[in-house]
Amino acid sequence: MTFVILLVGIFIVGTCLAFMMFPGLVDDLIDWLGRQRNLYLVVLLRLAFGIVLLLGAADTRFPTAIWWLGALFIAAGILLAVLPADRIKRISEVFLRRSVAVIRCWVLLPLALGVFIIASVL
Repeated sequence: MTFVILLVGIFIVGTCLAFMMFPGLVDDLIDWLGRQRNLYLVVLLRLAFGIVLLLGAADTRFPTAIWWLGALFIAAGILLAVLPADRIKRISEVFLRRSVAVIRCWVLLPLALGVFIIASVL
């Protein structure tokens, strides 16, 4: 299970690095999420990540923190499932009106979480 947790961390870090290097990808992601069926794919991905983190938390160096991250992923997935796609798009557009530097700073938070997940299994 630690290998799957490692893959989750690598996916998060890779996605964040792509957004930091190419901030325009964030705009493309928001447009892609504007369609409800695409939003459900993200919901499934978050729920899957959350379940993996919950089930594998005991195998990590920081089981309590990883368990809580898993619970957070599941809560975020549920929240995305109940919010309509157009509302998420409107909320995201407020964020996208900021400068590229601000967007890059916001991406540092999930990047740090991804690095933490990777470090917890290595």
